[in-house]
Amino acid sequence: MTLTSALRDLAESDYYPFHMPGHKRNLPLLRKYGFLAENPEQTSPYAIDITEIPGFDDLHHAEGLISDAQKSAASLYGAKESIFSVGGSTTALLAGIGAVCQRGDEILVARNCHKSVYHAIELFGLVPSYVWPDVDAAGIAGAIHAEQIEALLMAAAEEKRTIRMLVLTSPTYEGVTSDIHQIAAICHRYDVVLMVDEAHGAHFGLDDPEVPYFPETAVRLGADLVAQSMHKTLPSLTQTAILYRCSERVDGRRLHRMFDLLETSSPSYVLMAGMEHCIRVLQEHRKELMAAYVQHLRGFYYAVRGLKVIRLWAPWERDLSAALDPSKLIFVLPERGAWLCDRLEKDYHLTFEMYAKDYVLGMTSMFDTEEGLMRLAAAITQIDQELQKGSGTGETSAEEPEELDRVQQMTGPKIRRLLPAEAVRCAAEAGSAWIPLDESAGRISADYVYAYPPGIPVVVPGEVIDEDVIRWIRTEAAAGCMLQGGSDGNGISVCSDGQECHGQGQPL
Repeated sequence: MTLTSALRDLAESDYYPFHMPGHKRNLPLLRKYGFLAENPEQTSPYAIDITEIPGFDDLHHAEGLISDAQKSAASLYGAKESIFSVGGSTTALLAGIGAVCQRGDEILVARNCHKSVYHAIELFGLVPSYVWPDVDAAGIAGAIHAEQIEALLMAAAEEKRTIRMLVLTSPTYEGVTSDIHQIAAICHRYDVVLMVDEAHGAHFGLDDPEVPYFPETAVRLGADLVAQSMHKTLPSLTQTAILYRCSERVDGRRLHRMFDLLETSSPSYVLMAGMEHCIRVLQEHRKELMAAYVQHLRGFYYAVRGLKVIRLWAPWERDLSAALDPSKLIFVLPERGAWLCDRLEKDYHLTFEMYAKDYVLGMTSMFDTEEGLMRLAAAITQIDQELQKGSGTGETSAEEPEELDRVQQMTGPKIRRLLPAEAVRCAAEAGSAWIPLDESAGRISADYVYAYPPGIPVVVPGEVIDEDVIRWIRTEAAAGCMLQGGSDGNGISVCSDGQECHGQGQPL
């Protein structure tokens, strides 16, 4: 079987996607709103795939069609300008960080940021300091609090350290948002640029402003830069994202130069046309689309209100001082996240975005169907009823969900011996070693280690490996989670002995 044939088989099957991209392969709606023409040949990617020819503008020097499309996106969300990224939010985050920070600058980063933020720190030779979110029993990270940011920036000012930028993720993969309005005000008092990774929140701020169901977008809450992945929660093709510049604290010319350096010189016109059309559909039809979306989600939550063993990680049940995104469907089942995900796919043909040790996460969008959500409600209810009877897994179930005993994703502050860029360079020049996990405590990591998805590093190059990291790796590997980077669950990549003498030793 080839990739092409596998994709064609999937398109012809009844598998329903509770994962990105947000168009959900919903061909009837894609045709209704003009993403696909009645004549398939007119919108075949091969028929409209071009390069920079006269009359079609150039993303790297946009003055015509692409410039107009970017202005429309900025107008929709209320930004000063927008820049299309055909490299996803990854390129947008790299460009935004590179536009603000110079080599050697200190940057404040939420520890639950995506790996692309860490790659920017490595690429530009920055000095990271971290702000750590609380993590609940299921391993789901909470909000970053304004009080945390205030304390850290105040301490930096007293120590005469200059922090150029704060980068945080809001919403998180699981839909937790931080108080961007307050955090932005604090950052600006200390002359710090705030960049928000809103990759999972491109649908924010598009519903009824009088009675909003979803949180407000960071673009309107005071952030200086906001990266949104259109393809995650909007009807847009994979890889499409937009970086919004929201204030004059960021030099627009430098930002464009960073995109010139980091984004392909041959951006896909297929992707850009899809982005433009998506923005136009939102401008003209978002009221009806969002109203139907909200109605479908409310119907789903009502349909699963009787779950007993599987716990729905629902917005109104969380004790977090933050807004939550109800579009994320999270089902908590202690120790059996992988089993639940596999069961939903094999027995019910429902494919989920990700699973962790204790939960399964499904993504929805305005292009989900009521039928699809009701299929999920029926499936999860049936599995829950089996678990109540003690069948389905061969294990006896409790009346109430058991308390979770989980090694958390956020394992706590680490000791840093090398900056990330130094560790990677030293590993390349002086060598690294692959050693058994049992022998790694106290050694310096030569690479990132993370479960993917979501791609949040548990250890960063240059940090000392501790028992928490080792325990986390073993737990995730035993749960069947996909580990990437410097560990396969049995061994780990470490720097050669003595390299710490050349770095910056300091606790984080």
